[in-house]
This record gives sequence, structure tokens and C-alpha cells, in this order.
Amino acid sequence: MFLHKSYQLESLKFINYIELDYNELETILTWRNHPDVRKWMYNSEEISLSDHIKFCTELKQSSNKGYWLVQMGDELIGTININPYDSQNHEGEWGFYLNPQYFKSDAVLMLFYYSIELFLKEFKLNQLKGYVLRTNTSSLILNDFFGMLEYVEDIPQKGEYTSRKLTQLEWKLLDLHPDNLKTQFIKFVKNNRLKQ
Repeated sequence: MFLHKSYQLESLKFINYIELDYNELETILTWRNHPDVRKWMYNSEEISLSDHIKFCTELKQSSNKGYWLVQMGDELIGTININPYDSQNHEGEWGFYLNPQYFKSDAVLMLFYYSIELFLKEFKLNQLKGYVLRTNTSSLILNDFFGMLEYVEDIPQKGEYTSRKLTQLEWKLLDLHPDNLKTQFIKFVKNNRLKQ
């Protein structure tokens, strides 16, 4: 099943959690529990190592979620996931977080771009969904830039979160190019500031 495999798109490797060793899983948890990462999570509590290892071990039997460590060149830059995957509608809810040392880098642009490519082109999902805290302005700007626009959905804590989605067709029409994402992003941010 595609949720249990690893992938490579250009210079990014998406290494499935079920293939990771103990030290790699521990590293991922360290990022996840970093205060500047977990404050944006739906569950912002610290996760214990034993709970984390148990969760990652159980992924082998899961048919509705997949988690990947993202490597760019030799650097481990973050993680992405689909949880849950809806096989009936062939869509998924995605999430991500960065290795904290890459917060102020262009790595997030590459992670976002190639994650969407993976989910919509490789996995052939019809639609990708996500939820973002309304106070997470950095993530909101990224969602807007990558075409994940707000839609109305009845979700828990609706006032705190915004629902986002992106279809295959919308992604094709957006016509972003990985070789000049930074330039496109800077222009997008500048144009949006002018509109405000």
C-alpha cells in the first residue's frame, strides 16, 4: 500500500516511518516536542517516547494513515503525514512540521511543494485537506501561496482553526515551479501586503 512505502521526488526523499530506526524516531519526536513546533499542533501536549514508538510501530497495520521523514540532500528537514486517508473518496488530511533548525530557511517551500506533488500526483488523491490555527500566520501564508484555500467545514474548535483544501485541478492551474519557488513566494507575499 502506498501509505507504507518510501518515495523520492527530485532531491527530496520521503522515508516512511515504518523503515526508520529507533534513533531516527527519537529525533523526530525531539522536533515534535520542541515548544515552537508543538504550540501549533492540534494536540500541543508533549508526547512520551514510549507512546511515540508505539504509534510508529502500529503504522505498519494502518490502512488510513502514513507518515514520512523528509530528507533534502543529506539534511533531515521535517516530516509529513496523511492522517486520515479516506479511501472511498480518495482524499486525505495532511500535516507537517519542520526540524526546528530549518524554521527560517527555504526548506519549507520545498517540503510543501514536493509533498503536494507526492500526494496529488504520485498518490493521485482527488483532494488534499488541512487545518491551520488562525494565529499561525506563517502557515496561513504558505497555504495561500500553495493554493490551499479556505473552505467552510464543521470542525472541532472551528473558531481557532481554518479548513483548507486543494484539488488536483487547482494544483495544475496554479503552475508553480520548484526552480524559482523562493522568487515566486517573495512576489506573492509582497503582492498580498499591498492588497491589505
